[in-house]
Amino acid sequence: MRDLAEDIIFSRGSNLSRLNFQGFYTSLLERNDELITAATVRIHGEKVAEVPLVATRFQYRRQGTCRVLINLLEKMLMDLGVERLVLPAVPSVLNTWTTAFGFSRMTKSERLQFLDHTFLDFQDTIMCQKLLMKISAAEPSLLIGTQPQMSRSADIVDLDESSAASEVCQPERTEDSQTVSQGLDNGTGGIPFLHSTLIAALFHSQPTSISRENHRPLPRVSNVEDALKVFDEMLQRRPLPSVVRFTQILAPLVKLKHYATVLSLNSQMLLSGIASDAYTLSIVINCYCCLNRLDYALSVLAHFFKLGLQPDVATFNTLIHGFVLQNRVADAARLFSKMVVGGHCQPNVVTFNTLIKGFCAMRNNTTAIHLLRKMEANGCQPDRVTYSTIIDSLSKDTLVDEAKNLFSEMIGRGIAPNVVTYTSLIQGVCNIGRRKEAWRLLNEMASQGIFPNTITFNILVDGLCKEGRVVQAKIMVQIMIQRGVEPDTITYSSLMDGHCLRGEMDKAKQVFDLMVAKGSMVNVHSCRILINGYCKQKKIHEAKEVFDEMPLRGLVPDTVIIAL
Repeated sequence: MRDLAEDIIFSRGSNLSRLNFQGFYTSLLERNDELITAATVRIHGEKVAEVPLVATRFQYRRQGTCRVLINLLEKMLMDLGVERLVLPAVPSVLNTWTTAFGFSRMTKSERLQFLDHTFLDFQDTIMCQKLLMKISAAEPSLLIGTQPQMSRSADIVDLDESSAASEVCQPERTEDSQTVSQGLDNGTGGIPFLHSTLIAALFHSQPTSISRENHRPLPRVSNVEDALKVFDEMLQRRPLPSVVRFTQILAPLVKLKHYATVLSLNSQMLLSGIASDAYTLSIVINCYCCLNRLDYALSVLAHFFKLGLQPDVATFNTLIHGFVLQNRVADAARLFSKMVVGGHCQPNVVTFNTLIKGFCAMRNNTTAIHLLRKMEANGCQPDRVTYSTIIDSLSKDTLVDEAKNLFSEMIGRGIAPNVVTYTSLIQGVCNIGRRKEAWRLLNEMASQGIFPNTITFNILVDGLCKEGRVVQAKIMVQIMIQRGVEPDTITYSSLMDGHCLRGEMDKAKQVFDLMVAKGSMVNVHSCRILINGYCKQKKIHEAKEVFDEMPLRGLVPDTVIIAL
């Protein structure tokens, strides 16, 4: 696998224009022989220059060092007569580039002016440009021996954290560092630098043995700041820790749902020469799926096979789940088939449950039940989630008898139902008006030691209200509260609807006022119920009052309310 950063640093050429990195220079900002900030620059004649990569070592970020280096580069480019500077900006720091550094987004017509130039660009970045203006000659020069001091002025910005499309690693100067002359060596081993110091240890190959230092326990990672600090400290160790140690930093960040940060750190690992293993790639796939970037996730899967690695069932499950989340169930099914037919690994209960959930969401109960039978044929035992998912789907489609048959099969196989299973059945029988059966199921739940949750109670309250039994519905709400189950907006909206159906508008308004008093419980649906009730009772003035108060509550009337 090609190391992009290494190709740029060593200014390697190629017959393919997109892989030709000749002409790149690396500019370093140092203080007391310690590397602070680095940037890569390539000049395309007098018309334009590009700076695709900028990076600052962790401990010097947010101190204005990036601004110092960019200012120096701009001064040097202006001295050379270059008209403009372009760079790819990641969306998270685009505002900083455009407001604090004077760049602007390039329009399509502006990019057409540079069709003859091949710029280094990255996925999801935004190409920006800056017309170079004349600045004071008193600015420090980026010539040999110059050691610009770091600035701590008020113009410190966050660009030092992630200033371009991809951050290069932040290396540490070693004893192998040496000095190069002004004349650039374009031979086999020459590295073009604009600064006088060559950091020979910029990239390190993966060590064949791990030192005892690298076996010390990692500090506990409980937030992003801790993770970044530990990660950066590990990058400074020599020899570098193994990929396993770095992955131990990534895994907690995934649990914290900082997926973009994980991907950024993984990129730094690759740029530092730390090759990914199967577990690391699985983490990357998971992050892309959670960010709804399945195209990237699939490319990582292809990389799996290219490296000779075998994805496990958890990796396939992650991708299948990603497809299901985007309602691409057909694609999920195709990947499932490739997984089985290709002999990569055997699907497990999570694989089947994920795919069954997808088909149920599409109301394709036939295929869901077919998968259930296929599980059994493959020796994979269905669990409570499997049965509950299909029972819920059947109940929503008013196929209650089929749902009850599956429920009986579930119990016959020794799989105990839970509150979700019972609630789905209760919803199903209530939808077709079989209220007595709902109460029987409720009593059965209680006998099994399974207590209703908010959804269960809401179904029962709504059913009672639709039958005009609002008094019994209120008793049910009191039982909810006694059991420690807090009524929500749906609960009170059902009560309000019940009073409106009975023409008890004063009582309906009392429920509405209670919702207002509880704070943030009133929504568009609850307002619609009350307005509709007033309109049916010919109380237009009261209906208009509720309507006029909606914007004051931050609510926007929908077309149904306006039609009333």
